[in-house]
Amino acid sequence: MPGRKARTVRAGAAPEQQVCEGLSPDEHGQLAALLGRLAARQGLTPGVHPGFRSVRADRPARGR
Repeated sequence: MPGRKARTVRAGAAPEQQVCEGLSPDEHGQLAALLGRLAARQGLTPGVHPGFRSVRADRPARGR
């Protein structure tokens, strides 16, 4: 059975595929690069949802 992280990644990929289905692979890559630049300018950490920015990795998650 896949882990929680793998399930989360798959769940997050589905809407991206739907939104980008009209783009060629090159266009999809360009969009990802542009969005990455925008996120970097905003100080966002790649792969981390902004809502979880304040969650510390060394602190156990609630309910575990």
